[in-house]
Amino acid sequence: MIFRSIQERLKKLQESERVHNNRIKINVVGTSLNKTPRGLRETAKQTMEITKDYGNRIFNIAVGYGGRFEIIRAAIKFAKWLKNKPIIKQITNEMFENFLLIKNPVDIVIRTGKEYRLSGFMLYQLAYSELFFVDLYWPDFTTKEFDKIMKEYYRRQRRFGE
Repeated sequence: MIFRSIQERLKKLQESERVHNNRIKINVVGTSLNKTPRGLRETAKQTMEITKDYGNRIFNIAVGYGGRFEIIRAAIKFAKWLKNKPIIKQITNEMFENFLLIKNPVDIVIRTGKEYRLSGFMLYQLAYSELFFVDLYWPDFTTKEFDKIMKEYYRRQRRFGE
């Protein structure tokens, strides 16, 4: 039921005027996304293809995702990459971030499901994120609720660790 709901929402995003007018790139990621039903994987791929050339605004949807696994996966790939680059004298955050599933820092996290924890979710990317916990399950989450969160987000003063 959850996978079917996500697939239906992805199809709506493909046709959403809001997505296209605001050029929002849809990014569907997961460390075990390949274990989800084929229809969901295909719809996710289509959605990402449709919005791949959109720019600064990215809407990440994580399905079958594990933050620790992502970091370990990225570290292994980064180590293999470094092994072939002996002339690199300094390692930067940006170099490592290229191996993450989600390469950009995340501005907003909306946690549905009446839970008040991150459960290992995007451990690397959430350093300066604004967190919103919603007492609704995903299928009941509406655009009205999303708009309310966005209004609150724009009221907040972001300091990025300063």
